[in-house]
Amino acid sequence: MFDRVTIYVSDLEASRRFYELADAPEGLVLEPGEPTENLHVAFVAATRADVDAWWRNLVDAGYMSDGEPGPRPQYSESYYGASVLDPDGNSVEAVNHADPRPRGVDHLWLRTGDVTRMRDRFVGVPGVGLRHDSPARVTFCFDDRIGSFTFVPGDPATRNVRLGDVLV
Repeated sequence: MFDRVTIYVSDLEASRRFYELADAPEGLVLEPGEPTENLHVAFVAATRADVDAWWRNLVDAGYMSDGEPGPRPQYSESYYGASVLDPDGNSVEAVNHADPRPRGVDHLWLRTGDVTRMRDRFVGVPGVGLRHDSPARVTFCFDDRIGSFTFVPGDPATRNVRLGDVLV
């Protein structure tokens, strides 16, 4: 499981308001600085109704939708999610799966210009395992099998986010 994900923000107070309303889990840290860009982060939601309420609450508060609530069968049969954009334009999602999961960061998607380089950077890190490896994406999971992070080709690349102590 993620012990700490640090997102850098351009306006700390605006981001705090957003992430408090988004019910961000413990371990998501906000730091002022050159803002994180092109990140997708998903939080575990206990039920599909929680996903719906989460999205409605944020959209009603004026945040822009990045995907209405609904099934996402391209990820798995039981995947149900909804996304909004944070104040710096990163995609934030609430996701529910058929299997119960503890509250926390479910997954991250990060864009990169070099999937192979990012694979090589994380292969062999204690507690991290390689789940999927292809030119289209590389996905890592944790030994406890809770949470994952995926690198996909993309331009512009994800910038200024820390996974634990590693700056991506």
